[in-house]
Amino acid sequence: MNKNAYMKRTIGLLPLLLISLGGCTANKTDTFYIKEYDNKDKYEYGNRYFYADEEIKEIYINWIFGNVNISCSDTETAIFINETADLRDDLRMISYSEEGTLYVRYLSCGEHEGNIIEKDLEVTIPRTFDIEKIQCNSYDVDINVEANAKKYYMYCEKGNVNLLCDKVDYVYFSSKSAKVSLIANEIDYVHTDSTKANFEFRFKTFNLIKMFNDFGDFDLILEGEVFPYGVYYHTENGAFASDLHYVKGDDGVLCFNGTTFTSRVYSYVLNGNFGLSQFWNMKHIK
Repeated sequence: MNKNAYMKRTIGLLPLLLISLGGCTANKTDTFYIKEYDNKDKYEYGNRYFYADEEIKEIYINWIFGNVNISCSDTETAIFINETADLRDDLRMISYSEEGTLYVRYLSCGEHEGNIIEKDLEVTIPRTFDIEKIQCNSYDVDINVEANAKKYYMYCEKGNVNLLCDKVDYVYFSSKSAKVSLIANEIDYVHTDSTKANFEFRFKTFNLIKMFNDFGDFDLILEGEVFPYGVYYHTENGAFASDLHYVKGDDGVLCFNGTTFTSRVYSYVLNGNFGLSQFWNMKHIK
């Protein structure tokens, strides 16, 4: 991998390193093991509703252990956050909203040590709500998302991440050892930084994919009529495999369905394989 690729990947991994070390105290990207965080007195315990008049546009979730499920509803009229267990206060989640942003934390400040238990969080969002961004900071969590936010940021130490959506502007994954599945009808830009993670992407259309991985495999599956796109692939110890026809263009780019294209894939992997295929019956999202 060239120097620029290393620099881009290292810079991209900084948020994950901060999560692991607990060194970031900014409110919108606060992490698990810090002693203090902003607006501590505004958080409340337990399950809650957040109604349309609060105009929630962004959702930030910090979760240590268990499951996080985020879904859309055609019947709900408010965002509902539900911790699926009856726990004493020092084990319950906390949350608050301000200026269009909803913050959800696994536990309150200073109560993490000795209280790490497996807990499940369910977030239900009315389909009529216009959510700009969903961000999850997690340690050992399985995350399942079926929603229609415009942007997703997933900082995952380990666990499984399944993201199912329709049209997305931007998705970012930063992980040490997660297994990630992303299915979308239309996606503009996907960016990953990982130490050891496996990715499977299924799209109808995309504009840009950037993969920076130390270890792990990447499978890209495209549905229906394949549009022109180019793949820039570099690995120290891995292989590229595809059952689709392509030609090699300038600068080593692999050209699919023509040498003129606007959609691109950049994949820089130290140890891992890249598979590319076509699929005709992918699940469609509402």
